[in-house]
Amino acid sequence: MALRSIERALSRLRIVGAVAGMALAVTASVELAPRPARVLPPSAAALVNGKVIGRRSVDAALSAMAGAASNGVPVDRNQVIEGLIDEELLVQRGVEIGLQDSDRAVRKAIAMAMIDALVVPAGRLPLDERRLRKFFDANPAEYSEPPRLRVKRMFFRDSSKGDSLSRAENAAAALARGGDFDQVRIAYADASSVSLPGDMMPPQVLRRYLGASLADSVLDLEAGQVSRPLPSAGGTNLVLIVESRPRRLRPYDEVREEVKAGYLKQFRDLALREGLERLWHEADVVVFGEDSR
Repeated sequence: MALRSIERALSRLRIVGAVAGMALAVTASVELAPRPARVLPPSAAALVNGKVIGRRSVDAALSAMAGAASNGVPVDRNQVIEGLIDEELLVQRGVEIGLQDSDRAVRKAIAMAMIDALVVPAGRLPLDERRLRKFFDANPAEYSEPPRLRVKRMFFRDSSKGDSLSRAENAAAALARGGDFDQVRIAYADASSVSLPGDMMPPQVLRRYLGASLADSVLDLEAGQVSRPLPSAGGTNLVLIVESRPRRLRPYDEVREEVKAGYLKQFRDLALREGLERLWHEADVVVFGEDSR
């Protein structure tokens, strides 16, 4: 019984092997059959449904793969060509089924690639020192360190008597007579819920502690000056500028790379804007408002 089972299994294997051999023979005959001659441009490496894959594309892909390879194994050119053919077949099929219209990710990728195509001249822009220095001189605020201040504050809380302003004026008069700021604060002012740091602060940090209106009112004061009485939520303030450091323009050599990046960004933005205006001008665009529905 066991012997007959083994014989039947061997027989099935022989049949399967024969069928596989026939399939291989058919495949071989297909591969060996002559194909019609195709005349390709000298610059072409392959033709996919009429779309040329150029030798430059192959060379670029070879260079990119060779640069990314870490094992030192040379990249096979034929495999690269086959990979580009695979990619082209997938792209063509995607276009055929309308992915560019229905898939948001595909549409975004196309739009981003088109942006790069519109602004690509920025990458070839000659960046001489004259242009960069002119851009640097035209944008001093971009390459400056902001002013910094160290301040002290008195706060006079509003009461039912509404006397916070008069108390602030009395404190300001005491300071004008030479009084010490901290002693005058103890004598006249109220405790504040906001504790100021003792460090030098740029304007944006000072605004977080004092509020935008109050901070902006003291930015132009010099070291040693006391503000006029300044109203804020719940009371009145006096602010002493303990120390002040003016805005400093950083040297060109220190920020040259930032200047270069800013100049290229401006150029790219301009190229993109001009490219989009040209596309709008060449297109037939109709915008329907709510009233037209």
